[in-house]
Amino acid sequence: LPGGEVAATLRSGFTILAFDTEDSRSGAGKVSLNRNRFSAGGNLGLPITSRRENFGAGLGDLSLNFSLGWDHLSDFGSVTDWSAGLIWSPLRFEKLSFNATYLVNEQAPGLAELGNPITTTFNVPVFDLVRGETVLATVIAGGNPGLRKEQQRDLKVGANWQLPFLQNSSLVVEYFRNRSDDVTASFPLLTPEIEAAFPGRVTRDGSGRLVSIDQRPVTFDEQRASRLRWGLNLSGQIGKSPAGGGFMGMMGGG
Repeated sequence: LPGGEVAATLRSGFTILAFDTEDSRSGAGKVSLNRNRFSAGGNLGLPITSRRENFGAGLGDLSLNFSLGWDHLSDFGSVTDWSAGLIWSPLRFEKLSFNATYLVNEQAPGLAELGNPITTTFNVPVFDLVRGETVLATVIAGGNPGLRKEQQRDLKVGANWQLPFLQNSSLVVEYFRNRSDDVTASFPLLTPEIEAAFPGRVTRDGSGRLVSIDQRPVTFDEQRASRLRWGLNLSGQIGKSPAGGGFMGMMGGG
């Protein structure tokens, strides 16, 4: 392109993940979990303006990048992801660059979260926040095949400034925002709010005493998070080099 060379990368792969376990303490016996993953995708980098190529140099260096991916999991199905971003270095500030990326990603639950065998443990001490007492309850654990595909939408915006007055140093500022739906998570602490949200996971007797709790993984409706990070990066040597070239000198290295 007038702004420079286009960079393209294609990838594909196949991975196998397998667990073979045996537990003599429960009726589960031997358990085998397998996940075969076939993946394919690519990245594309497009230079729009360039000082070096003298094309749109008044805007500085501007480039766009795109990515697309597809994965098929034998125990779950297919998930996809894509992203789009830009990097801009203004004309009058060669050591300053800005970047922004928007990512959309589908995430499958983990192999163990889906397929672990169901186990039942009796007489486990559990503190019941509803009644304010500790009881010996039956705890159910294992995988949950009903977990959903997580939908992630992330926005990342950042700036990087290579400080002209301090050698080998840079100032970095980044803002990250996450919006996720159908999030897989471990069963949380049993509060009254959690019990109201997952009523089928808790069993009580006629007097309201906690009898059993199902602690298999659950799906949360949504998750929202934002964070701002900044840092000063410094690199270099503190003090003078040891006489004789240091460790390499003692070993006879050049």
